[in-house]
This record gives sequence, structure tokens and C-alpha cells, in this order.
Amino acid sequence: MTGPGHPGMVAAAMQEVEMIAARIEVKRLDDGQVSVRKGSWYDIFPEEQRLSWAEWYEGMHAHYGYDGYQTMAAALRDLSAPES
Repeated sequence: MTGPGHPGMVAAAMQEVEMIAARIEVKRLDDGQVSVRKGSWYDIFPEEQRLSWAEWYEGMHAHYGYDGYQTMAAALRDLSAPES
């Protein structure tokens, strides 16, 4: 028997929610600030702090070994500089 309440369906839905929540999003806002988001957590800061935050995340990765820190650092570094 399968259906919306079937344990396999529930597990698959939970895994999809976890994958969406785990996605890191880094983007530049219309006002030039940088927005970072992972799940329900987010932060907004000036462009001038972008590389400092990337370095901070790299240091956290070096200290704790959590791959999410390295992923966030790479996403911050990959964001193109604002157009003048």
C-alpha cells in the first residue's frame, strides 16, 4: 500500500525538504549589498565585507572541518564584483 502517509513517501518528502533547506544562496541585491541564505538563516552585508566573510568561513572550515563553511566561502568568492 502506498499513498501520502506511506513511510517511504514521507521519508522521500523529508529528504527533499532537507535538500532545499541545505542549499546555499549568495546573491547581490539591487542596492549592491550581498545576501547569503541557507535554509531559514540569512544575512545581508555590504560588498566591502564579502571577501572578509569568505576568509572567515575558510578559517571556520580549517578549524572545524565542516564542508558547509567551505561551500559558503566559495560561493562568496564566486559572486562577481558589482558593475561600476
